[in-house]
Amino acid sequence: GSFSSSNSSRCGVTVPMAHVALCTSKVLTMEWIDGHKVNDTESLRAARITPSAVGRVMDEAFAEMTFVHGYIHADPHPGNIMVRTKGRRGFLSWLLRGTWQPFEVVLLDHGSYLSIPERLRKQYCQLWCSLFVGDSAGAASVAIDLGGQRAGQILPVILTQRGRNKEEQKEMQRAAGVSSFGDITQLLATAPRDVVELLRIAAVVRNVTASLGCSLADRLRINGTWAFKGLMGFAGKGVEGEGTTESDKRFSQLGYRLSIQSRLLVIRGYIALNTVVNRTLLGTMYVFGQPVVLY
Repeated sequence: GSFSSSNSSRCGVTVPMAHVALCTSKVLTMEWIDGHKVNDTESLRAARITPSAVGRVMDEAFAEMTFVHGYIHADPHPGNIMVRTKGRRGFLSWLLRGTWQPFEVVLLDHGSYLSIPERLRKQYCQLWCSLFVGDSAGAASVAIDLGGQRAGQILPVILTQRGRNKEEQKEMQRAAGVSSFGDITQLLATAPRDVVELLRIAAVVRNVTASLGCSLADRLRINGTWAFKGLMGFAGKGVEGEGTTESDKRFSQLGYRLSIQSRLLVIRGYIALNTVVNRTLLGTMYVFGQPVVLY
């Protein structure tokens, strides 16, 4: 229901329909889903579905669940995510959607969900907004609130992985004091359980979408957009029953919120312009018979 209503576009997200007449208190009967495993890029390309477009849809879905609803599918491994064709394929679909064959992402196995407290949801929104605008001090402050002093050093690095290559990423990890996987394990051992689960889900989604071709820029834009939407309900106020933190005060400042909004507008504008130019160029080559592969 909620997935269908919030993802009504052609390239959306859905869940299998339940056959209520065949369900009992012990048996849940749902429709059979034919499709492609989400990380089977060869199969997706053979169906003329663009893998990176699938990754962006998946990122959008989990970002909305995380930042806006605070209720997240907790087992998003590739076996629980299918991609099925939906709609008419063709050049117009590719020009508008970036995929020759329209599709929808189907989420399976809904036996495990994570419901995160409002306080944690707000802090996670603040963390990603700070990362999005490049506010390292603000991100570290929120991360400390989430998981302690060590988290302030480690979380911004492991969430964004900004390094342009493996060597640069390792240097950033060393600068943050992350010398081994044991440092991250130690952080997870001392952080609250909900934080650990949230980071685990985010890591699984990131690995899947990265394998589909989604970039750090995609992830920052998508998470930044939904994190800002998630904060709108709080309007700079603390969660009921709790005090106002320094991060709350920072996000209550009009200038800080405007800096996030302006950056979102600039990035969206750049991506839109870049997309139009690239697709127009490739489309023109395709029309005039040049050897271009459009997925």
